[in-house]
Amino acid sequence: MERGDYMKKSVIERISEPQPGPTQAEIDWAIVAGKEPERKPVRYFKHKETGHEYLYILGAFALPGLNLPGYAVVIGLDRHEHPKHKVHLIRALEETEDRTAEGLMKKCIDLQKKYNAYPVMHRLWYADIDEVGFDMALAGIKAGGKELYDICPASGPHGEKDHVWKANLLFLSQHAKFLDRKFCPRLRSYMSQGPKNLREVMAFKPENNPAIAAIAVGISALLINKAWFWEVEGSAFNLPMDDDF
Repeated sequence: MERGDYMKKSVIERISEPQPGPTQAEIDWAIVAGKEPERKPVRYFKHKETGHEYLYILGAFALPGLNLPGYAVVIGLDRHEHPKHKVHLIRALEETEDRTAEGLMKKCIDLQKKYNAYPVMHRLWYADIDEVGFDMALAGIKAGGKELYDICPASGPHGEKDHVWKANLLFLSQHAKFLDRKFCPRLRSYMSQGPKNLREVMAFKPENNPAIAAIAVGISALLINKAWFWEVEGSAFNLPMDDDF
């Protein structure tokens, strides 16, 4: 599908706001560096229906488990800090489930069309899955009547660590207090059933709770990769660990 077709179906719009010209200091530095002075526009993503603004939006999924359906979620990072909590809240925008890898991939592609605004959600989803799981995901795309390039599962930022799920889950535990889940009630329920101590964290596998696996990978990718950093000036931040949100 062409990018233009995605944009027509999307509820997300990419906004670029021109900025004032470069300062004298920036001009001086450009001369020293032998480059043209530049002031990049501020870019962000706006929901066409709600008007809500995000620094970035991405999707994450986990394949079906032994007794639970596969789960996918779209999350966004607020453009502005919350006035009370003084952090950029993470919003779970929409969730979906399916009992088969094929069905889940088809639903992921549908969500991708809905939330796409290049470069966000542009064929890219995060999922820490092994080679067998990756082959299942690709098979699911084919079975859903889609081309392989319609969706591109990428490993989360902890994918190369010895204890991937320990890293994913500990990162989730640090930031879950700033996750708004009101639009994803199933996620709230699944998270209440998650690991309760380090022993359970170390024993965790994605098939135990695909929803927790998906949100853990998604939040890790969103906050560690900071894809918006080069688009929006001054958006690097540290989330404090205080009272629950």
